[in-house]
Amino acid sequence: MAKAQVLTSGSISSNTEKLGEVTGAKRTITITQPGTKKPLEVELSDADTSLSGIASAINKANGNVTASVIKAKDGDYRLMLTSKSTGTDGQMSINVTGDDTLQAAIRL
Repeated sequence: MAKAQVLTSGSISSNTEKLGEVTGAKRTITITQPGTKKPLEVELSDADTSLSGIASAINKANGNVTASVIKAKDGDYRLMLTSKSTGTDGQMSINVTGDDTLQAAIRL
């Protein structure tokens, strides 16, 4: 039975700490899946660069992915992305453009 792909970021000490460069520059998370016609592109403001902000922005985009923040233990939070599709159609590729600091921080 095919399962939905789940991706989890590396450990972040806070779910509300801003992780990106505070530049006012345009930054976009692009989630590509073989089973969708076009990638999900989520533009993030400076305020949206915390784990909670990223999860909220992805969920508001209403794509083929759900995002949540999990607390493994005190001081250990992670962004978790779950595909709504199963099998190869649900495989996810994640890329952050416009903010190398954010890309390195979430490491999906």
